[in-house]
Amino acid sequence: MPGIVRHTDQVAGLAFHFVNLVVDVQREQARAGDEKAHFVLAMGMFVEEFLPDFRKHYAYLSDRREHVTIVYESEVSNPNFADEFRHFRRRDTVLQRTTMGIHKDDYAFLIGEREAGPEGPAPVPLKKFGSQGQQKTFVIGLKLAQFDQLQAAKGIKPILLLDDIFDKLDDHRVQRLMQLVSCHTFGQIFITDTHPERLKQIFEAIQVELTTFEVTNGEVVAE
Repeated sequence: MPGIVRHTDQVAGLAFHFVNLVVDVQREQARAGDEKAHFVLAMGMFVEEFLPDFRKHYAYLSDRREHVTIVYESEVSNPNFADEFRHFRRRDTVLQRTTMGIHKDDYAFLIGEREAGPEGPAPVPLKKFGSQGQQKTFVIGLKLAQFDQLQAAKGIKPILLLDDIFDKLDDHRVQRLMQLVSCHTFGQIFITDTHPERLKQIFEAIQVELTTFEVTNGEVVAE
């Protein structure tokens, strides 16, 4: 009997330890859920702050021909996320990876002909329906908006690097871009191109001076 009692005490002790462990895990999951919710909220606020700068640059480059937007998509914002996460826990254990969560969050880049009203057509995914020129303009708009955000946060003008930007852009958008970056809003700018004569012609057309450097066999030579 003493052996049985000791065995029973051990089982009870293990059970008590297991219950405490489960409670700790549940508390940790609840805390993590709160942190994820805060992260999703912060990311949503960032997109709201970022959008005006981005749309301003895109509208200028495209002559307001299209309307663009960015949507932050997160499973965590789903009210049923916690229940679904627990429901798929066994599947995730078998797969040895987490198939739901904040690491699956993403941005949706959307484009439309114009800003859609309540009854207007909804914007469509840029990657699927946007032309190569529209996609390139979108990327440049993101970079210029990032410049604005960094300048506002740091109080200085970052160096702007535009690498091989003329590919897939029509002449009108190229000229609009060069007019935009040559104004005093931006600071020091580096533009790379494999056709130096094209670059000179563009800046001559908008009457802006530039200094060119040619890289040959690893050497940089000022012209």
